[in-house]
This record gives sequence, C-alpha cells and structure tokens, in this order.
Amino acid sequence: RPVRSPSPAPVNLVVDIDEGPGFPIGTITVDGNQVLSDEEIASGFRHLDRRRLWTRPQPFRLSILREDRNELTERYRGLGYAGARVTVDFNPAAIDFQQRTVQLRVDILERKRVEVRFEGNEALDDGDLRDVITIFSRGSYVNVETRASEEAIAHLYRSKGHLFVKVSSRSDGSAPDVHRIAFVI
Repeated sequence: RPVRSPSPAPVNLVVDIDEGPGFPIGTITVDGNQVLSDEEIASGFRHLDRRRLWTRPQPFRLSILREDRNELTERYRGLGYAGARVTVDFNPAAIDFQQRTVQLRVDILERKRVEVRFEGNEALDDGDLRDVITIFSRGSYVNVETRASEEAIAHLYRSKGHLFVKVSSRSDGSAPDVHRIAFVI
C-alpha cells in the first residue's frame, strides 16, 4: 500500500531577465499615401523617451506601434477617409543589429474621401448628426453602415421629441476620388 507524503512546501522562484537595451525605430518606409506626406506619417511612429528627459528615441514596443497605427487610422478618418486602412509590418527579421534600430514598413490604403451632408435637417445641428453616424467610427461606408447611420440619426431625432422622423440616404460613388452620401431627413 502506497504511503502518501505530506504535501510539498511551496517554493518561491525568482527569475531575473535582462532585456538589454531597446532598439529605437530606424527607417520607416511608407507606401500608398497621397493625402499625408511620408514624414507626417513617420513622425507619428517616432517618440522620444520621457525616462531620458526626451533626449533619446524611445525603444520600440509593439503595443505603442499598435496605438500609433490606430491613431493614424483615426487621423485619416478625421480627414474624411472613412475606409482608410493602415497596415504596419513589423518583422523581427527587419531588426538592424549593426545600426541597433528596428525597421518598419507602413502601407496605406486611403480609398475614397467620403463627403457627408444632411438634407432637410432643420431641428438639429449638423455637427450633432455627424457625431452619431457610424461611417467614420467603424471605418466603412457600405450599405450596411449607411443604414446603421440612418438608424442612429433617427434615434437622435426621436430622443429630441421628433417621433415620426424618417431618414433615408443617397449614395454616389461615381467620382474617382470622392464618395458622396446624403442623409435625407
């Protein structure tokens, strides 16, 4: 018959990891941009290290890279490019050990600029209506998103007491660089 020994005592294990010095971002290659310059885009990915009183570049971190990509996407949306896509390619093989830097590639797909206007709107401010449409927040101006924006506008109107409001939209994407959407209230 097996004899059970008392449970083992807990062990505290401390692992000390020396990460070494972090490499800052070096060369940034930008492709597909027309609205913003290469330098405007690249500057959004370079940061100075506050721990060194902003005198040296901040070491590369993937989490910051994702935040910078999202901020650039939002910047494009703020300029009217609702469908813009920003892809940042970080490949660990692109680390330049001689220069001690990380190389990045930023690909931009700007798509068409979206112009939105509101017809028949007399009760609310156009800015309030822009705040509720989902086209720019979700990054799409396809029919599904246009309908969701119609519903959001109707909901805002109803919340202000206009219970019988009807909202429809017209979309014109025939121009090469601009997609026009009119919300009819």
